[in-house]
Order: sequence, then C-alpha cells, then structure tokens
Amino acid sequence: MAPDELAALRREWAEGGRIVLQDDAEGGDHSAVHHWIVRLLDGDIADDDRDGILSLVYHSLNFDIPFAATKGVRDELLQVVRTKLKDPAWRRFARDPG
Repeated sequence: MAPDELAALRREWAEGGRIVLQDDAEGGDHSAVHHWIVRLLDGDIADDDRDGILSLVYHSLNFDIPFAATKGVRDELLQVVRTKLKDPAWRRFARDPG
C-alpha cells in the first residue's frame, strides 16, 4: 500500500473505526483492538499478516455498501486482531514450507 493510501486509511479508521467496533457485541476490548489497528496502520507493528489485515480494515470501512454485507469482514477483522493481541506470533495463514 502506498504511503498516501495508508495515510488515508488511517484517517478513515480514526473517523469510522468506532462504527465498525460498535457493531460488535463483545465490546470489552474495543479500545485495545482500536489501538492495535492504529499501531499497525502507523507501522509500529511489524506483522507478516499486515497486508491481509489492512485489506480487512479497508473493506470493513466501506460504508458505500449495506452495513450487513460487510459483517463477515468486520467479524474476521475483530477475530484476527483479538488473536494477534493474545499471540502476536500467530499467523492468519500458515507459511508455505516450499
């Protein structure tokens, strides 16, 4: 992702991330999830899954389509970030041994 695209996504998350998070019933960790995503967007977290997570962030913020249509993306984003918070070494997809 180009730096200007990343900066735009960071701004979008700062403005719309709370809407993404408020749809989640678990809620007790929204602050931690939000800050982890901000740190990833800012480059403070080096993660092999970064591109995939950034894609989930981007698509979860797509408010041009019905909110119900992006529920699966939002749920996956939250599941991935929560897992990363518990185990930063966890990989979303297994490494290709070859």
